[in-house]
Amino acid sequence: MTEPPRIYVVLIVLALTVVMPVFAKEREKTPFLSPLFRGVSVHFDLASPIMGLTAGKNVYNYEAMVEVSLYDRFFPCVEVGYANVSHTIDEKSYKAQSPFFRLGMNLNLLKTVKDGKAQNIRNYAYIGVRYAFAPMTYSIGNVVVKDDYWGGETVIDYPAELVYAGWTEIVGGVRIDFIAGFTMGWSVRIKTLMHTSATSKDLFWYVPGFGKNGTTSFSFNYTIGYTFRTPETKRLMNIDKAK
Repeated sequence: MTEPPRIYVVLIVLALTVVMPVFAKEREKTPFLSPLFRGVSVHFDLASPIMGLTAGKNVYNYEAMVEVSLYDRFFPCVEVGYANVSHTIDEKSYKAQSPFFRLGMNLNLLKTVKDGKAQNIRNYAYIGVRYAFAPMTYSIGNVVVKDDYWGGETVIDYPAELVYAGWTEIVGGVRIDFIAGFTMGWSVRIKTLMHTSATSKDLFWYVPGFGKNGTTSFSFNYTIGYTFRTPETKRLMNIDKAK
């Protein structure tokens, strides 16, 4: 497959070079308070079905996420979803169905400790990274192959085949705890397709979880969810008194 543009690799390296020292310095100024484990959140994406339909009327996409809160600053997460695609373009028919998975982490950009006390932060901005992959069943029908030498043409159908694709994502978003642990939020993502087991990524019209075929893709998420905080976290942040 075609390698992603080197400019994206350069930008990621530069971003890490600039950002990581800032985070290290911030860590020295803002010590973390126990407990480490603050709770678990479950989120459902309301925008993913709409984003799928914007790609094609027979593109159905669903996503959900589970994340763990560490010091209310770091949020390791697992995202799962499912897509079913049936589309015809230039007389070719594309069909794909697959679960997809993302592993990564979000970083709360706000201080969680001030003057030695934990902050009751309900709304915050974050950035994050993901590695994602989709083991999909993909088929292409009615592919016309023309013989430029002898003339004529042949119609070929590529039967369903199990292939996989992997990509990386950079995420930026906002999370709001609007009432008693219920949350909503939105985020934007830039995705870079990294590798696939198919003979060519050009065979794909749509990659479940990634979007329309291309080296890069953008998406928007709007989520609702609920955070299950531990009793120790509620006492530390005085959440019971804040209600």
